[in-house]
Formats: sequence, structure tokens, C-alpha cells
Amino acid sequence: MVLGLGCGLRQGEVFGLGPADIDDERGVLHVRRQVRTVGGKQYAALPKGARARGVDLPDSVARELKRHLAAFRCEKWNCPGEGRRRGSPW
Repeated sequence: MVLGLGCGLRQGEVFGLGPADIDDERGVLHVRRQVRTVGGKQYAALPKGARARGVDLPDSVARELKRHLAAFRCEKWNCPGEGRRRGSPW
């Protein structure tokens, strides 16, 4: 909810974020993909408008993201290339 309200992201865009999409130093969140559900299966897709974008990352949201990443292991994004097709974020 913090990302949706604080950065104006859609639900699928929030689910598509990974730690590499967070740029604390510049205060930017990179929206490169979204998760879409089609026929009960989840797929990675480009965000609405078929293009990646950067959005402002307020300090309050950055703090919440840091707390969340410290509390919950983000397994899908911690193993780059493992069990994935080349070029696929999954």
C-alpha cells in the first residue's frame, strides 16, 4: 500500500518491483515491469503504456522499503539467472 500511495504505482507494478529497481541515492524507483494474471497464471509484462519509467521515491517510502527488505527475504530477485530464461525477469 505504501508504494501505491507514496509513488502512485499500480498493483501489478508493485508486484513487479525488485531490489535493483530502488535507487536510494537519486530518490528514484524504476518501474520496469508489472505482473499480469492471465488465465490464472502470472506473467511479467511491460508497465502500462509499454514503457519503463522512473518515479520519485519519497524518503518516507524509501525507509519503509528498507524495513521491508530487511524483514522479508526477496528470494525471486536474489538469484539472478537461476532457473530463468535469458532476458526474462522471472
